[in-house]
Amino acid sequence: MIDEYSEAFINGIREKADEDPVSNGKWHRAYLESTILDGNSSNKIVSAYTAALFTDPITLSALKDEIKSLYEELSKDGLDEVTAAIIRLAIEELWYSELFRVGNLNNEMKEEASERLASMINSK
Repeated sequence: MIDEYSEAFINGIREKADEDPVSNGKWHRAYLESTILDGNSSNKIVSAYTAALFTDPITLSALKDEIKSLYEELSKDGLDEVTAAIIRLAIEELWYSELFRVGNLNNEMKEEASERLASMINSK
């Protein structure tokens, strides 16, 4: 199951990045959209990932490789390295906080935070 969800999730990010006409920041925009703005697919992958932590370490290893590949694309996205790291960490924290319902933001603040992250990505 995790293979199916991880493949769909990673491929979705790749498709969004490939369709983006602006090369600088395209991977970060795709990651933001796939995690924060498309909760359905991102929640499936995190739920499957969490279940695999204890039941399927081999499959989990494959997912880690996919995520590592994604991070490599993010690192070549044309953004300042530190800014890119801050954006990635902020995206992931918004995503995880919403998924695990810990410190999650109301819809208005989530939208404003997402817009600010998009602005940071696009500011180059």
